[in-house]
Amino acid sequence: MPQPLCYAVGKLKYLKELDLGWSKITQTAAVTLADVLPSLQLLEKLVLKEIEFDNECQKYLCYAVGKLKYLNELRLEWSGMITQTGPVTFAEVLPSLQMEKLMFGNIGFNDERQKHLFHAVGKLKYLKEFYFDGSKITQTGAITVADVLPSLQFLEVLVLGKFEFDNECQKHLFHAVGKLKFLKKLGLGWSKITQTGAVTLAEVLPSLQLLEELVMNMIEFDDECQEHLFHSVGKLKYLKNFDLFCTKITLAGAAALTDVFPTLRNLRLIVLSKIESEESETSGDEESEENETPKSKLKAAAHLVPGLEIRWL
Repeated sequence: MPQPLCYAVGKLKYLKELDLGWSKITQTAAVTLADVLPSLQLLEKLVLKEIEFDNECQKYLCYAVGKLKYLNELRLEWSGMITQTGPVTFAEVLPSLQMEKLMFGNIGFNDERQKHLFHAVGKLKYLKEFYFDGSKITQTGAITVADVLPSLQFLEVLVLGKFEFDNECQKHLFHAVGKLKFLKKLGLGWSKITQTGAVTLAEVLPSLQLLEELVMNMIEFDDECQEHLFHSVGKLKYLKNFDLFCTKITLAGAAALTDVFPTLRNLRLIVLSKIESEESETSGDEESEENETPKSKLKAAAHLVPGLEIRWL
């Protein structure tokens, strides 16, 4: 994005949305953008993607964003990694914004800065959507997220990236998620959920009665836990999309899903990988045994829900 264009944008005093999502912004342009942003006092939405900037420039731009008092949506989908300096500065300015939607891209930051940033996010009392799926969250960061989530009582969308967390931390985080009574979308991305975490999810899911989309890509759980979790999912009467992507479903889990499908009247899409042992179930005469396989039983149950698609990966 050329420098003269940045100056021209700064003269649009009634501008409400600025989307530079596909513009590559150089260090010089980023400095100019920081100069002009405070003049866009009615700006409500800001999208930035490809920026080349050093620590000092990140601080300058972050402080400029903090002066946009009507800003309610901020998307920082930066292909270049935000350094340690960026999160610290954002943590300082975020509480001054009436943010409703916040999306962070790739951030490289340590435990202490994760705590600092997530505590700041916890002060955004009107926040409805929080996307943080481009960064690795440490155990310390996950604990901080769990601590602040209950204060985000209007949160409707929570999408998190790859966590590093043990059993106790998973319990703490998922119990916190269970307190978000207006939550409509929960995305747990590429975080590996343990047996303990899956059990906790099964306990809290029924409290998320407005949930419409649930993404859990990687879960390690046995037969009994799968049954428990899927029966809990069956209580989510507004659920539309359920994505289990890389999760291995056991025969017991497939049977539990078959049982709950008829109760999920609003479900339109479920994404599944291969069912364990299904190859052995289809050995021999596949034509005659087709109705006896877990996959065919799931398909039959899906037909009881109008418009439901099972997508196999």
